[in-house]
Amino acid sequence: MSTLLNQIAGFKSCTALVVGDFMVDEFIYGDAQRLSPDAPVPVLRSE
Repeated sequence: MSTLLNQIAGFKSCTALVVGDFMVDEFIYGDAQRLSPDAPVPVLRSE
């Protein structure tokens, strides 16, 4: 994530207009052992 932020900081001379949503996703890999009791989503153990 810090690499992405460093690249974005290099665009200081650039002007941008964002219409709508802007999202930065980060993929995390790990093993899901069970489902969450609050919602039907896997609980991930990241290593």
